[in-house]
Amino acid sequence: MKTHRVLLRAVVVGLLLAGFQARTEAAKTIRVLQYNVWGIFNSKDKAFRMDEIPKAIVALNPDIIAIEEAWASQSREQLISGLKASGYPIAGWHYWHKPYGSGIMLISKYPIESLAFDEYRVRSPRTNIEHYASKGMGHAVLKTPDGPLDFYLTHVLSRTPALFDAQGQVIPDDPFRKDRILEMVQIDEFIHQSRNPQGRSLIAAGDFNVSPEMLEFHALLKLTGFENSFDTLHPGENPSTFSKADTWVYDDFSRLDHIFYKNFPGDQGFWVKPIESRLVMTEKVKGPGGKEINLSDHYGLLTVFEVVHEAAPSPARTPAPEAIQKAYEKKDRKSKEVIPAAEALVR
Repeated sequence: MKTHRVLLRAVVVGLLLAGFQARTEAAKTIRVLQYNVWGIFNSKDKAFRMDEIPKAIVALNPDIIAIEEAWASQSREQLISGLKASGYPIAGWHYWHKPYGSGIMLISKYPIESLAFDEYRVRSPRTNIEHYASKGMGHAVLKTPDGPLDFYLTHVLSRTPALFDAQGQVIPDDPFRKDRILEMVQIDEFIHQSRNPQGRSLIAAGDFNVSPEMLEFHALLKLTGFENSFDTLHPGENPSTFSKADTWVYDDFSRLDHIFYKNFPGDQGFWVKPIESRLVMTEKVKGPGGKEINLSDHYGLLTVFEVVHEAAPSPARTPAPEAIQKAYEKKDRKSKEVIPAAEALVR
């Protein structure tokens, strides 16, 4: 009888351990949050919003947070102290300090092994304030439980005029369209040069300031071979992350914020598969004076990636057309050949 009890106990323990292992394997995910916090110098209710944003972030429980427009040191201090006060386990965070800042901030539950930054070469004329914003792309190698991960984050030059006319039709051109196309080239080159060549995956998040209606968006996909996590799961859908439904927005610019990914036939790290992607932080909160406000002029984007053992390689890179490459190398933002070459690239 005693032997039977021992055997029964062993079976129960084995089943419990198997269940625990299954749950552990099922829990191998990476949650990525992309969020532009609207921290420019003249933004409204900034101190209040920076106190409230950490609470909303903690509720989403992201593992990696890509933040843009965290220009002021006070804003960054509020974000970090607020996250810590709410129990968020920060293993590493970094802000890329440049002469006029960069606005780009990384917060991670994973330790940061290395960091790099590539400031955009072509960034509008000197008469535009964004020329001095030191925008670019950050790169961090993160130490995850499943191996190193190349993670990128960026804030691209913004579009100035409206994207849609009064009838809702897309206005294709704007003064900085060529600049953004050349920034797409730089994104591709920086990633190609900096990522682990043996790595199995990378993730790139940010306010790319390019929506699916724009030529620059499709040029980026073609140049890099990026896969868009939201589009993978929601083909044909296009919710705006910069919407007139937001308290602070007057012109809708569609889906400017993205979380891209790529899988490679490498032998280091792991592959990723998006299993959830959605707009977040869309709700209004009661702000100063009792008014209902959004926490930023952007909505957030959350993508959950599953760590997988098999994955098909993402599309290969496409070399930039000669006319675009030449304009990029010469920093020629006025080249008349850039737009036709980009249109031919994405056909």
